[in-house]
Amino acid sequence: MKHKFEGFILEIVEESPDTPMGLTIEGSAGFTIELPKSGAFHHYPLNEGGVNVVMFKMDNSTKTPPEISFQLTDVELEELKRVSVLPVLG
Repeated sequence: MKHKFEGFILEIVEESPDTPMGLTIEGSAGFTIELPKSGAFHHYPLNEGGVNVVMFKMDNSTKTPPEISFQLTDVELEELKRVSVLPVLG
């Protein structure tokens, strides 16, 4: 199942339990990042205008910095929370 966001598509990959989600960047031919089951999204508000920084950590059990960062509106963040099979923490 695919979910479209501004600039990327988030895909739920049910047949791949080790990498249950994929993030495909629009405009980049075949550029997809597989998101492992050990990962999690983290978010915090960037400004009062409804923009949020969302970060993805490939291994949420470590203290390493997130590997992927992007921005979402409040509406898109709520959609991410609704469709994600991985934790969305914030």
